[in-house]
Amino acid sequence: MLKNGESALGFSTIAVRSKVQQWAHKEHYKHWLNTEGCRQAKELVTQVTPGLTQFALRQCRRDLRTLVYLLTGHNTLNRHLTIMRRVNDPLCPLCKEEEETSLHFLGKCCATANICRLHFGVPFLEPSDLKQAHWITLLRFAKTTKRFQ
Repeated sequence: MLKNGESALGFSTIAVRSKVQQWAHKEHYKHWLNTEGCRQAKELVTQVTPGLTQFALRQCRRDLRTLVYLLTGHNTLNRHLTIMRRVNDPLCPLCKEEEETSLHFLGKCCATANICRLHFGVPFLEPSDLKQAHWITLLRFAKTTKRFQ
Protein backbone atom coordinates (compact mmCIF):
# COMPACT_ATOMS: atom_id res chain seq x y z
CA MET A 1 0.00 0.00 0.00
CA LEU A 2 1.35 3.45 -0.96
CA LYS A 3 1.51 6.34 1.44
CA ASN A 4 -0.86 9.22 0.82
CA GLY A 5 0.46 11.48 -1.99
CA GLU A 6 3.27 9.09 -2.98
CA SER A 7 3.66 7.46 -6.39
CA ALA A 8 4.66 3.86 -7.08
CA LEU A 9 8.24 5.05 -7.55
CA GLY A 10 8.48 6.58 -4.07
CA PHE A 11 8.30 10.25 -5.09
CA SER A 12 5.66 12.48 -3.62
CA THR A 13 3.27 14.14 -6.06
CA ILE A 14 4.20 17.52 -4.62
CA ALA A 15 7.91 16.94 -5.34
CA VAL A 16 7.17 15.80 -8.89
CA ARG A 17 4.84 18.77 -9.52
CA SER A 18 7.46 21.17 -8.15
CA LYS A 19 10.20 19.77 -10.41
CA VAL A 20 7.94 19.93 -13.47
CA GLN A 21 7.04 23.56 -12.68
CA GLN A 22 10.72 24.47 -12.25
CA TRP A 23 11.57 22.81 -15.55
CA ALA A 24 8.69 24.56 -17.36
CA HIS A 25 9.70 27.93 -15.92
CA LYS A 26 13.32 27.42 -17.05
CA GLU A 27 12.21 26.37 -20.55
CA HIS A 28 9.89 29.37 -20.80
CA TYR A 29 12.73 31.69 -19.83
CA LYS A 30 15.06 30.16 -22.46
CA HIS A 31 12.33 30.58 -25.07
CA TRP A 32 11.81 34.21 -24.01
CA LEU A 33 15.52 34.98 -24.38
CA ASN A 34 15.70 33.36 -27.83
CA THR A 35 12.52 34.91 -29.20
CA GLU A 36 13.13 37.57 -31.82
CA GLY A 37 11.38 40.87 -31.31
CA CYS A 38 9.71 42.06 -28.12
CA ARG A 39 12.53 44.61 -27.81
CA GLN A 40 10.81 46.93 -25.39
CA ALA A 41 9.30 44.20 -23.25
CA LYS A 42 12.75 42.65 -22.92
CA GLU A 43 14.11 46.02 -21.78
CA LEU A 44 11.53 46.19 -18.99
CA VAL A 45 11.06 42.55 -17.99
CA THR A 46 14.03 40.43 -17.01
CA GLN A 47 12.14 37.34 -16.01
CA VAL A 48 8.53 36.70 -15.23
CA THR A 49 8.24 34.99 -11.89
CA PRO A 50 5.23 33.09 -10.58
CA GLY A 51 4.67 35.97 -8.14
CA LEU A 52 4.49 38.56 -10.94
CA THR A 53 2.25 36.27 -12.95
CA GLN A 54 -0.13 35.92 -10.02
CA PHE A 55 -0.03 39.68 -9.48
CA ALA A 56 -0.98 40.33 -13.11
CA LEU A 57 -3.79 37.77 -13.03
CA ARG A 58 -5.32 39.42 -9.95
CA GLN A 59 -5.65 42.79 -11.69
CA CYS A 60 -8.88 44.12 -13.11
CA ARG A 61 -9.04 44.30 -16.90
CA ARG A 62 -8.26 48.04 -17.03
CA ASP A 63 -5.14 47.71 -14.85
CA LEU A 64 -3.93 44.64 -16.72
CA ARG A 65 -4.35 46.52 -20.00
CA THR A 66 -2.32 49.45 -18.62
CA LEU A 67 0.40 47.07 -17.44
CA VAL A 68 0.57 45.40 -20.86
CA TYR A 69 0.63 48.86 -22.47
CA LEU A 70 3.63 49.86 -20.38
CA LEU A 71 5.58 46.63 -20.70
CA THR A 72 5.12 46.02 -24.43
CA GLY A 73 5.06 49.53 -25.87
CA HIS A 74 1.83 48.73 -27.71
CA ASN A 75 -0.05 51.63 -26.23
CA THR A 76 -1.47 55.07 -26.80
CA LEU A 77 1.84 56.90 -26.44
CA ASN A 78 2.89 58.97 -29.44
CA ARG A 79 5.73 56.74 -30.66
CA HIS A 80 3.40 53.77 -31.10
CA LEU A 81 0.60 55.93 -32.50
CA THR A 82 3.06 57.30 -35.08
CA ILE A 83 4.02 53.77 -36.11
CA MET A 84 0.31 53.03 -36.51
CA ARG A 85 -0.07 56.29 -38.50
CA ARG A 86 -2.62 57.70 -36.09
CA VAL A 87 -0.53 60.78 -35.25
CA ASN A 88 2.26 62.54 -37.14
CA ASP A 89 4.54 63.49 -34.26
CA PRO A 90 6.20 60.84 -32.06
CA LEU A 91 7.47 63.44 -29.57
CA CYS A 92 6.23 63.49 -25.99
CA PRO A 93 3.40 66.05 -25.73
CA LEU A 94 4.49 66.96 -22.20
CA CYS A 95 8.18 67.75 -22.65
CA LYS A 96 8.63 67.82 -26.47
CA GLU A 97 12.20 66.52 -26.00
CA GLU A 98 12.11 62.83 -26.97
CA GLU A 99 9.89 60.28 -28.63
CA GLU A 100 7.13 59.28 -26.26
CA THR A 101 7.83 55.61 -25.56
CA SER A 102 7.11 53.62 -22.42
CA LEU A 103 10.75 54.02 -21.38
CA HIS A 104 10.53 57.78 -21.84
CA PHE A 105 7.15 58.00 -20.10
CA LEU A 106 8.23 55.88 -17.12
CA GLY A 107 11.69 57.20 -16.49
CA LYS A 108 12.99 60.03 -18.64
CA CYS A 109 10.28 62.65 -19.07
CA CYS A 110 11.09 65.85 -17.20
CA ALA A 111 7.37 66.70 -17.06
CA THR A 112 6.63 63.61 -14.96
CA ALA A 113 9.84 63.70 -12.89
CA ASN A 114 8.04 64.72 -9.68
CA ILE A 115 5.53 61.89 -10.05
CA CYS A 116 8.41 59.53 -10.79
CA ARG A 117 10.16 60.68 -7.61
CA LEU A 118 6.97 60.13 -5.62
CA HIS A 119 6.62 56.51 -6.77
CA PHE A 120 10.20 55.38 -7.42
CA GLY A 121 12.19 57.63 -5.09
CA VAL A 122 14.18 59.28 -7.89
CA PRO A 123 13.12 61.66 -10.69
CA PHE A 124 14.63 59.69 -13.58
CA LEU A 125 15.10 55.97 -14.18
CA GLU A 126 17.19 53.81 -16.45
CA PRO A 127 15.77 50.64 -18.02
CA SER A 128 17.76 48.61 -15.47
CA ASP A 129 15.96 50.49 -12.67
CA LEU A 130 12.61 49.80 -14.27
CA LYS A 131 13.40 46.08 -14.51
CA GLN A 132 13.76 46.05 -10.72
CA ALA A 133 10.52 47.94 -10.08
CA HIS A 134 7.49 45.93 -9.04
CA TRP A 135 4.61 46.09 -11.46
CA ILE A 136 2.33 47.63 -8.81
CA THR A 137 4.65 50.65 -8.75
CA LEU A 138 4.42 50.97 -12.54
CA LEU A 139 0.63 50.83 -12.33
CA ARG A 140 0.46 53.38 -9.54
CA PHE A 141 2.71 55.73 -11.51
CA ALA A 142 0.57 55.37 -14.64
CA LYS A 143 -2.64 55.93 -12.65
CA THR A 144 -1.22 59.06 -11.03
CA THR A 145 -0.27 60.54 -14.41
CA LYS A 146 -3.73 59.67 -15.83
CA ARG A 147 -2.03 59.15 -19.22
CA PHE A 148 -3.94 55.97 -20.11
CA GLN A 149 -7.44 57.00 -19.07
